[in-house]
Amino acid sequence: MFPERFVPVLKHPQTKELPASARTLLRRAALFRFMNFTHKLEMLVVNTVTANIALGRYDADFTDPIRLDAHRIYVDEAYHALFSFEYMQNMPIQEHERAAFAETMPAFVTRANAIAAACDPADRALIELLAVIISEMLITTTLRARPEKS
Repeated sequence: MFPERFVPVLKHPQTKELPASARTLLRRAALFRFMNFTHKLEMLVVNTVTANIALGRYDADFTDPIRLDAHRIYVDEAYHALFSFEYMQNMPIQEHERAAFAETMPAFVTRANAIAAACDPADRALIELLAVIISEMLITTTLRARPEKS
């Protein structure tokens, strides 16, 4: 499910010597972390921004059609979070492993929030929106790089 090219540590000479079961565990752990990151990103970043746009909370002139689109995006991104969370819950991973890989607040989210908080309030909507655009593009790039069917 999660190609080795998405797990950079598997390129290291020492990990190349590991048995297949250990390499599989590392791939599973990377997939779990990716799904956990996606879950947190959608809930804490993307939907926070779309909710703020939809509710008119930013000091910006968003038209009603844009606010309606924000509602639609909110629903779509909430499904991505739900899917990611359900997928993690169904992964064949031990509870102690799950705890080790489940960040409650990914570093990206912490850094993005700190940058937005340090900005002029008038620029906050733009900064937060840029963080959403960049993160969504990164996830899309990863998903587009999926393995071809054999």
